[in-house]
Formats: sequence, structure tokens, C-alpha cells
Amino acid sequence: MREENNSLIMTENRKGIMDAFQKLVCEDYHNYCLRHQLTPTTDGVITYMIDQELIPAMKVRQFTVTKEFEEIFKEHNQHKTKTVYAISDKFNISERTIWNILKNKKSKAQ
Repeated sequence: MREENNSLIMTENRKGIMDAFQKLVCEDYHNYCLRHQLTPTTDGVITYMIDQELIPAMKVRQFTVTKEFEEIFKEHNQHKTKTVYAISDKFNISERTIWNILKNKKSKAQ
């Protein structure tokens, strides 16, 4: 019973943190747009979060490489090496780095 209560408290705390984070980011982004006379947009808030280092560059790279791989893989007749070379050329990232990102993504999925 105690373990269930702890889990419930942790879930509630996490939700509280997430709600507060979302509210604070929205407020900060709104104020940023006002200061710089910008129209708030979805693309703008994503750029803002990356610029403010709320989304680490490493996560941006991992997400992008993974999604690009899924997209380009079909174009290269499901040939992994050709797909990795294409992503490497497109983003100027070493093939080894791309393979590591894909390997880590695969191991986390299992």
C-alpha cells in the first residue's frame, strides 16, 4: 500500500512540475515575442526552447537523425549504409555518430 501511495505522489509531483514548466515556458516565450515584436508560432516556440537550452542540442540531433533515417530508408531501398551516408552528407555528421544514435535508439526501444 505504501509503495502505491509513493507512486501516486511521484506521478502527481511530476504532473505538477510539467504543468508549471509549460506555464512558465509559455509566459517567457510570450514576453520574448512582445519584446522582439514577433508573432508567436509553433516553430518560434521550438526555436526559443532550443535557444534557451531547454531542449539539449544532443536530443535535437538524436531526434532528427532517427526521423530522417525512418524517412530516407525507404528511398534507399531499405539499405541502411546508403541511408546513413545520405544523412551524414545532409547534416555533416560522421557516419559513426549516426550509427551510434541509431544503435542507442534501438537498444532503448527493446
